[in-house]
Amino acid sequence: MGCSERTVSFNVFRGLFQALESALPPGALAVEHIHSHTGEPFNEMVDWLARTEREKSFYCPRQRLAMQEWIPIIPHLWTLFSKSDGLPSLCATGLHAPSPELPPLEKAHPAVPAQTLHQRMCHFYLSAGTANVTSLYNGPWGHAGKTDYLRQQFISHHLNF
Repeated sequence: MGCSERTVSFNVFRGLFQALESALPPGALAVEHIHSHTGEPFNEMVDWLARTEREKSFYCPRQRLAMQEWIPIIPHLWTLFSKSDGLPSLCATGLHAPSPELPPLEKAHPAVPAQTLHQRMCHFYLSAGTANVTSLYNGPWGHAGKTDYLRQQFISHHLNF
């Protein structure tokens, strides 16, 4: 659904969703957002059951999970499961991304006389111009055919843009 501010909770929930979405087959993950305490019967029942279990039972001790250690990792968990995002494959030391093979070093060319070097060189010219774009429309300051007129001027003065 998005959020107006990227909080730690949002980053954790988004990271968990992305990891599950990457790990599970397509269509296996369905998420439905229900605002709490809105009178939805099943949500109210789950709240009541959780409250009752917490008050009367010792069967569910608190998990020994240090979320502070997982918070920096969770947003990146999806990379372990992703197969279709163009990431390199996972190996023992991380993502397999070896350095590319460089082309072989070429031997230095023999010295070329300056005159011959000048004859080999290409010259490139770039020409640009500006136009009064507020006068391009048929308003109080423009006139019909202004765009074509400016285009013809650019061509006649050999302006590239």
